[in-house]
Amino acid sequence: ANSRIGELETDLAAAKREAAAAEAQSQSSLLEKGQQIVSLQLQIKQLEEKAAKHSAEAEMSKSKHGRADQELEGFKAALAQERKERADESAASRQQIADLQKRIDDMGDKKRRSSSDFQAQLDKLAADLASKTREATNWETEAAKLKKELSGQEASFSEWKTRIEAINEYILKICQPQFSVVKDESLAPIAPTGDPAASGQEGYVLVPLPLMLQGYTLLPQELKKKIANEYEANKKDFAAAIPRRASRN
Repeated sequence: ANSRIGELETDLAAAKREAAAAEAQSQSSLLEKGQQIVSLQLQIKQLEEKAAKHSAEAEMSKSKHGRADQELEGFKAALAQERKERADESAASRQQIADLQKRIDDMGDKKRRSSSDFQAQLDKLAADLASKTREATNWETEAAKLKKELSGQEASFSEWKTRIEAINEYILKICQPQFSVVKDESLAPIAPTGDPAASGQEGYVLVPLPLMLQGYTLLPQELKKKIANEYEANKKDFAAAIPRRASRN
């Protein structure tokens, strides 16, 4: 009996141990299940949040699509209005083009009708222009000729003026009271009157040879030639007269 009680106690202790182990295992399994439940609850919450977010985005997208549809309808209406206005403008432009073409045709008809008159006027204008051009050319030629003659006249006048001034200066040089006055070739001196402008005075003035030669240079070429010829003739007469005078002496 004691042996049997000991076996029963041993079996009871083993059963307790097994029950404790089973309880511990059960507790661990329950804890694990609880953790799994909590994890599943978190996942469900996240899914619900995502679902709520997607639902909100879907609502916003729907609202945006609604506004886009409204804008599209507005654009369609504006496009239709623009097309209508362009069609009206195109019709008006075609009418304007037709009017302009008619005016051009009318002007062409008028131009063709008046082409002969216009050509005649054009020919007349061309002839007048050619005539005026010839006249202008003749005037230019005549003006150049007159300008050349004027230039020559001015040069001649300047030369004449210079010569007159030189002659006047020469006359002042020969009209000197200190020059000797003689009666004739005998060189007999005479006393001139005090008035150089008095009439009836006779005699010759002995002018220095350089002064006389200066007056010779002022003469024109034809007078120089005439005086040279007279000088040569007088020189011959004077040479012929010298022997006669010597014989008389």
